[in-house]
Amino acid sequence: MKRILFIALAFAALCGSLEARNVTGKVVSGSKKLSGVVVTDGTNFTQTKKNGTFSFDIKDDADFVYIITPSGYVAEWSSGVPAFYQSAEGKTEFVFDLLQTTSPEVYNIIAVGDPQPRSDEQFEEFAGVPLSDIAETAAALEGFTVGVPLGDVCYDKLHLQIRWKEEIVRAGVPFYPSIGNHDHDMMEAGDYDTVNPFKAKVAPTYYSFNIGNVHYVVLDNILCTNTPATSEKDGSGRSYKASLTQEQLSWLKKDLSYVDKSKVLVLTMHAQMYNETGSQNITYCADLEKLCNGYETHVMSAHTHVIWNNDIAAKNIFHHNSGAVCGTWWWTGYYTSGLYLCKDGSPAGYYVYDMNGTDVKWRFKPTGKDFQNAFRTYDRNEIVLSAKNFAPKATSSGATAFEKSASTWVASDKNNYVYFNVFDYNTSWTIEVTENGKKLSHEVVKVKDPLHLVAYEAQRYNAGSSPTGDFTARTVSSHIFRVKASSATSTLEFKLTDGFGNVYTETMTRPKKFSIAAYK
Repeated sequence: MKRILFIALAFAALCGSLEARNVTGKVVSGSKKLSGVVVTDGTNFTQTKKNGTFSFDIKDDADFVYIITPSGYVAEWSSGVPAFYQSAEGKTEFVFDLLQTTSPEVYNIIAVGDPQPRSDEQFEEFAGVPLSDIAETAAALEGFTVGVPLGDVCYDKLHLQIRWKEEIVRAGVPFYPSIGNHDHDMMEAGDYDTVNPFKAKVAPTYYSFNIGNVHYVVLDNILCTNTPATSEKDGSGRSYKASLTQEQLSWLKKDLSYVDKSKVLVLTMHAQMYNETGSQNITYCADLEKLCNGYETHVMSAHTHVIWNNDIAAKNIFHHNSGAVCGTWWWTGYYTSGLYLCKDGSPAGYYVYDMNGTDVKWRFKPTGKDFQNAFRTYDRNEIVLSAKNFAPKATSSGATAFEKSASTWVASDKNNYVYFNVFDYNTSWTIEVTENGKKLSHEVVKVKDPLHLVAYEAQRYNAGSSPTGDFTARTVSSHIFRVKASSATSTLEFKLTDGFGNVYTETMTRPKKFSIAAYK
């Protein structure tokens, strides 16, 4: 009996040794030994001792050993992405030497959604004005600045992930990227192996770090379901859903056990945690909500190439959907140089967050333009989106399809309505529109942005093609408004104030011509 028990115990020990192994290491900043730094392999956790050392068992198949970077420090980031992680394969000892940062409580975040180049030519577009604009913005900001790319650093062309990492160094700030659906290798089946190129070339797919009084968590909420793998080299035939995994949630629960509830929690991810109306958008959303309970939480996402803000007040969660730096997958700029628009008519751009302790402020920054370009006005009297006017070379079916999409914008309307698209609007904004000193009442309207309709869909039909369904103008439900003027020739004064006191103005002389050239 004892012999049988001995054999059983020996077999269990052998199995355990195949599943876990011990590693050691230290976390320092020059000659300074850093204690209390959290270290993980994506499943197991430990903390450094007073002398900066650590020792713990990691999964035998762990990809990385990485640290939860403590506030006031950043890992070396000459590659663009901080080296807070090291490959676990074949290693038993790890050393992390961190750099001390300035102003740990007051700093900036630049959140960039969907560069998404599909070719070397499109990558050059991203590396041109958009990346230069990000670099200029970062240089003008005071104090420490960090970038948080929100996924789709490429569009299925995974060799561009290396170029992305090389080029972002030009921005002059460290970047902590999320993985998007187009960053997965859809030539692999299922979910597990699709992330291997991203992990090899860019970063781990989920991790966290601290800056000031904020704990940042980067999540992978794209679950690939393409089984078998797609055979299309361009990645078409992909299938996925917006979902977390139990593995990530288990890791996050342990991660947050080290984070006091007094900290602000920021989650960065590609797909939306909620949709624009506030309903849950990802699988295991309720589980994630429970883990966020007790924290003031901000969610930063991208994916849909539109902008919206949603204050889920009952859960103390504010959700920012960040638009796309490529606009409509670079298409509007292809047809009209320099005019990059997202599907909701907002300009291609990114967000800049001003972080001060637990105080979070933000502004939307259009690429190639200044912060004052926060809204766009349209004189409805001047808009007739007929195929004759904007797609004269379209086929008969194309002309019909365009006008169906343009809907209420097709017919002439001389009722003196003025529409305006406030890109970063949320309910904390105030809107004042006056005509001859008299305040006009405004109302939200659910329409497509007319400039996007003519900058993308009309151009496609005019070229004898059809617009890609996912790229077409989206009906905007939250940030297009209108007022009714008393005259077709009156001048309107716009004064819009965001929730942080920033004021945006326009003196709109009417009639205001509508054309692509007028808004370029």
